[in-house]
Amino acid sequence: MRTIVLAALAALLFPVAVTAAPAQKTLSGNLVKNPGAEAGPATPDSAQAALPVPSWTVTGGFHAVQYAGYRWAPAAADKTKGSGAKFFVGCFAAPGETVNRGTAAQTISIARFAKAIDKGGVQLRLSAELGGYDGTENMATAAAVFLDAGGKRIGKAIGLKGPTYLQRQGVTRVEPRTKTGAVPVGARSVQVTLTGSRTGSGPCGFVDNVSAVLLSSR
Repeated sequence: MRTIVLAALAALLFPVAVTAAPAQKTLSGNLVKNPGAEAGPATPDSAQAALPVPSWTVTGGFHAVQYAGYRWAPAAADKTKGSGAKFFVGCFAAPGETVNRGTAAQTISIARFAKAIDKGGVQLRLSAELGGYDGTENMATAAAVFLDAGGKRIGKAIGLKGPTYLQRQGVTRVEPRTKTGAVPVGARSVQVTLTGSRTGSGPCGFVDNVSAVLLSSR
């Protein structure tokens, strides 16, 4: 008992020093072009084909729509703060077609940060607002993959997963997701890919306000 009391007293008199995590500084702004679907045209409900999405290479008819007037859009009260007039929808099916998955990707050069990256300690913070429509089983994800100077994949990917329809409680909306991961030494570009999918009826998953920012602890 005496030993325990003495140990407790020592802890009070001589507390163990706690080392604070190194502060991070921001190396870049948002590296993603057209991050919130604001550039380029919105595809209307009546369209026979999806309209182009500037800065993104798309599959499956990944397209942009307006919050106002799109019949599957979140209600005004369920928009996230700071959202613009448009958002991304993961796929488009023309009359007579069945499309259950679409993607949008862009490869972003980070070569101008090579000196800092190769010293180590650089991280990428990936953020996106992900969600879907009503009680339909749709899903939205975002991922960042690092590439070296030759275009070979290196390091560990960073991934974000949107809420299921149960997690959204059947409400049509997007929810913010953020994850930070290490940028590997030798990385010279990062490929950001958005995916929207569905099972059954309704639109594919929704995406808005995508962000990729470099941080450094050095």
